[in-house]
Amino acid sequence: MVADILLYNTSIVPVGKDQQQHVELTRDLAERFNKRYGKTFLMPDVYIAPIGNKILNLQNPLEKMNKSDNGDNKGTIFLMDNVETVKKKIMSAKTDSLGTIHFDEENQPGISNLMSILSKITNESFESIEARYKGKGYGEFKREVAEVVANLLNEIQLRFKKFNDKNLLDEILSSGAKQAQVVANETLKRATKALGLN
Repeated sequence: MVADILLYNTSIVPVGKDQQQHVELTRDLAERFNKRYGKTFLMPDVYIAPIGNKILNLQNPLEKMNKSDNGDNKGTIFLMDNVETVKKKIMSAKTDSLGTIHFDEENQPGISNLMSILSKITNESFESIEARYKGKGYGEFKREVAEVVANLLNEIQLRFKKFNDKNLLDEILSSGAKQAQVVANETLKRATKALGLN
C-alpha cells in the first residue's frame, strides 16, 4: 500500500476510518525518507468522507459490513446482488424499538447506519431526513433506502455489463499501465538518485 501511494505521487488518499493508520504509516515513511535524502516523495493527505465512511452490518450495526458476514450474508450488500435480494436485506435490517428516525450512532446504530447510506447516495442531510420522517415509521423509511440503494446498484451493474468485455478491459488496463509507468519511473529515478544508486 505504501508503494502504491508513494510511487504514483498520490496527494490525497480516500479511505475509511479503519484504513487511516496505513496512510499515517505511509506519511511517516515518506517524511523520514525526505528528511534523510531530500524531498523525494509527496506527502499524502488522508481523506475520510464525513458521511458513509464506515457502513455497518445490516443485521449487527455494531460491526462493519464485510464479505465474511456469518455465511448468510443478510447483513452485507454486494455490488452484484440481485436488486430484489438487496431490498429484502434492507427491509430486514436490524433497527430498534424507539420508533423515531434520528441520527444517533450510540442509541440507534441501525437507523443511523441506514441514514448514512441514504445520505451518502442522495446527498440529503441527516436533519432533512429526520424532518421528512417525523412521525413516520421504520417501514416507510426502509422502503426509501431500499429503492435508493437498488437504483444505485442498477447503475453499477449496467456499467459492469458495459465494461465486462475482455478486449475493452485489456485496452483500458494497457493504456492505464503505460500512463502509470511514466509516473512510477520518474519517482523511482528521484528515489535512486537521492540514495546515490544511479
